Amino acid sequence: MEALFSYEIWSLAPAVISVFLAFKYKNVYLSLFSGLYFGIFILNAQAGLGLIQSLIKSLVEIPVYMTQSMGDPWNAGIIIQVLLIGSIIYLLTYTGGLNALALTISKYAKSSKSSQLATWMMGLLIFFDDYANSLIVGPVMRTVTDKYNVSREKLAFIVDATAAPISGLVLVSTWVGYEISLIAAGVNDIGQDFSPLSIFIHSIPYRFYNIFMLIFIVLTIYMVREFGPMLKAQRRAKSGEVKKTSKIKSEKTDDIEVNEKYTAKAYEGIVPIAVLIISAITLFYYSGYSVIMAGEDTQLINMLTSNPFSMQSIATAYSSADASVVLSQAAILTILTIFLLSGLKGAFSNKEKGIDLMLSGANSLLPTIFVLLLAWSIGSIMGSDGLDTGNYIAGALGSWIPYQIVPLTIFIIAAFMAFATGTSFGTMGILMPLAIPLAWAVNPDLAFLTLSVSAVLTGTIVGDHCSPISDTTILSSVGSGVDHLDHVQTQMPYAIMVGVISGLAYLFAGIGISLVIIFITSIILLVSGLYYIGEKV
Repeated sequence: MEALFSYEIWSLAPAVISVFLAFKYKNVYLSLFSGLYFGIFILNAQAGLGLIQSLIKSLVEIPVYMTQSMGDPWNAGIIIQVLLIGSIIYLLTYTGGLNALALTISKYAKSSKSSQLATWMMGLLIFFDDYANSLIVGPVMRTVTDKYNVSREKLAFIVDATAAPISGLVLVSTWVGYEISLIAAGVNDIGQDFSPLSIFIHSIPYRFYNIFMLIFIVLTIYMVREFGPMLKAQRRAKSGEVKKTSKIKSEKTDDIEVNEKYTAKAYEGIVPIAVLIISAITLFYYSGYSVIMAGEDTQLINMLTSNPFSMQSIATAYSSADASVVLSQAAILTILTIFLLSGLKGAFSNKEKGIDLMLSGANSLLPTIFVLLLAWSIGSIMGSDGLDTGNYIAGALGSWIPYQIVPLTIFIIAAFMAFATGTSFGTMGILMPLAIPLAWAVNPDLAFLTLSVSAVLTGTIVGDHCSPISDTTILSSVGSGVDHLDHVQTQMPYAIMVGVISGLAYLFAGIGISLVIIFITSIILLVSGLYYIGEKV
């Protein structure tokens, strides 16, 4: 059995099993649990254990891997953040603040089109972190889009499809530092002194998937055309059923108790959300600033000391911030704001009511925490030395390419890796050190290197959008109040379509076609594809 499971192709098995079972049985818990179990089984089989011993030991070790995932500081911070966001949703719903905010937005979003466009614009506004985007936009816009019969699936798509793409484009976000650090390491490996920040900035026009996806969302809104499962969801919503009835719930926030004896003012919804956003933006800078000033990098310390509010200083501080902690801090400040604004006016029927609501809100997202733990555990299994899925995919797909299609190949590899592992960051970390030396070896040109870097940074988002074990996909479905697998099924065809057009753009760019021509051609393809494949809702 050890010899059988020594083949590298088995490294794909946990992801393949999870995806297959998810789509066959529509049960995210069963699919993720099975993928995790089989991944541990492969590791035990590779270690030389017998069949029966491997089967039993793998079952026993599932809690071990889940505990390790929970114990990771970053993951623990995300868990706390999710629980606190659940508390905010319950508190604002009970006081009527969330409904008051929705009514305020409804004054400007007066139709299905404008409500979707408002969701898209709010997604762009919360550019600084994809997790914050996923957890804030959905709950705020849900009431508005429900009012105009926009399906929860479409809401989740808009939320998810703006979260990572916008965070990956702007210079001030929690993604920037990590991405620049990977570029710096790769540039160092090839013995060049190029500026990593300059490469990052010059790669932005080549982030084809990010840009095309943001355009595609607007096209679906204005053309009122959909296709695949999303078309069925939108037509169902037009008949009045915005949320599909499902046995597997992603969250329980649709039936929250409301204090009908209390009428909230608009500011009781606007101010807490503003506090959440503004405090997050401020604390991201403070967190990164504190980390840098406590470190030993004298160049960064001098930069922050001499010019603390320059664009470069702000971007550097953001890149060093701990997003999981910052968003939890912002959530706590938001909860305190709700108690000050609404609690002191008697919104809560008794002293214990606010605490009860906080606990109920956190409890409502425990199923989400379980899904995240399973997804993280599968990711850790697939990144372990025994499976090493990312490097297997990179090696299997990247050994046969002429230099003109290197960017396209890198884009495809990144998409497959992110889909299989459910993580953009993890895929970037694995692939960037391989992609930069490869690109420089086949064509030692800075522009070509920059194009290849952008292929890594955008390909990971394609795979992440398609993957049922992606944490941002899970959080987007939770925030939007839709079954997780329904969100994956409706979003995947859209991500694939935009991904294919983005792949063609990388092919054209690799053979030297003008960026202007690429953008014009790609937008024509987006419009034509939506027109001919899609149908009027």
